[in-house]
Amino acid sequence: MGDHVGALGYLTEADSLGQLDVSAVQQLGALHSAVGDMATAVAIFNRAAAMEPSNARIRQLRGACKVTFEDATGAVEDLNVAIQLGLDDASTYCLRGFANMELGQFEAALADLDQAVAQKPDQIQALVWRAEVNSKMGRIPDAVADMDLAHCIKPLAHDDQQTCKHYLSLLAESDAGAEHSPDAAPDMSSAEGLYRQAHVKRGQDDLVGALSALDQAIQLQPEDLRFHQEHANVQMQLSKYAEALQDLQILIATDSTWDTVNVLCMSSLCKFELGNAKEALADMDVALWIEPCNAVVQQERGIMKFKLDDLEGALADENAALQEMPDCARTLTWRGTTLCFMGQLVAALADLDRANALSPDDAETLCLRATVKGEMGDWAGMVEDFDEAERHAPLGPCYMQQRGHARNMLSMSSKLNAV
Repeated sequence: MGDHVGALGYLTEADSLGQLDVSAVQQLGALHSAVGDMATAVAIFNRAAAMEPSNARIRQLRGACKVTFEDATGAVEDLNVAIQLGLDDASTYCLRGFANMELGQFEAALADLDQAVAQKPDQIQALVWRAEVNSKMGRIPDAVADMDLAHCIKPLAHDDQQTCKHYLSLLAESDAGAEHSPDAAPDMSSAEGLYRQAHVKRGQDDLVGALSALDQAIQLQPEDLRFHQEHANVQMQLSKYAEALQDLQILIATDSTWDTVNVLCMSSLCKFELGNAKEALADMDVALWIEPCNAVVQQERGIMKFKLDDLEGALADENAALQEMPDCARTLTWRGTTLCFMGQLVAALADLDRANALSPDDAETLCLRATVKGEMGDWAGMVEDFDEAERHAPLGPCYMQQRGHARNMLSMSSKLNAV
């Protein structure tokens, strides 16, 4: 990030003096995009496009910003022009596919993403987005197949794993489930087949079975870094953090370019769970230096800071994460919790309301919102939220005690009103 900031300062000063040609203006826009300032990036790309209307790359870059800036219509317009001008590569089709998906144009999105995958079969983002389009069109077997293929190229990140698990659950409920089951006939004699089987087992919450399959895959093909990363993921889910760190160290030592940010984030989480908070935060800092706008890393670092009682630092990271992922229920829940601890109850309740609207079945969000309502004296709302949470998961002793207190307060209030 330091390099971006330095270059931004230099180019911004040169721009104020009118010293930038179209190439430098384009670079300035790309730098603003890289640090997450999409509004400024779009404005600068507008200038660059006016200077050189036939520049396809400028149109593509501006279209990419508009996708992030929630201007899907503008993104499609720019990407159409980029393709017409000859920039018809996998990245452009992938971006236009996502923009069309956001507009609800699923057939057009699928055509674009098919083209992106045809041109670049290992483009994971195109496969993940195509899976989402297929799911929206009711083609659940195809969605599962796309996620499985993406995972075979490189292990999916946590959020994509959860999405894949959701597709698998939909597949199991459908009539096509048996016919298209992703674990119908994996080749258990090959490392690749075992790896695929582990992925399916993980999606079915059979972590012990997943670990066993990965152990065998690593024995057959120890040099494949995907197997070690998936092995570490499963170990972490089983709370075997020291063992997971061993896998991650193999990844770091073997090839420092292999999914670096995700590996650093995983390493950080393991170190934090093992009590090494200083090294854990250092790993997160490095990950964010490499990718300053990585919302997942910002979110996880914010959670760590909250647990270390650094509420201001936690809030800053949670705000940054929500700039990139404004509809992430988990981050909203954590920011609501942070705000509650800072005494900002109205803002906390607003975040927890949004989180609940996005993920109505999340018991922890309901319990935390109940706690905030209790702090605000809304005893009826507190009991209602605890009761709803209990429908989704058993309440812990602390929450049971809080609900009991709220019921007592309601009873006392009722008696006083009756006098």
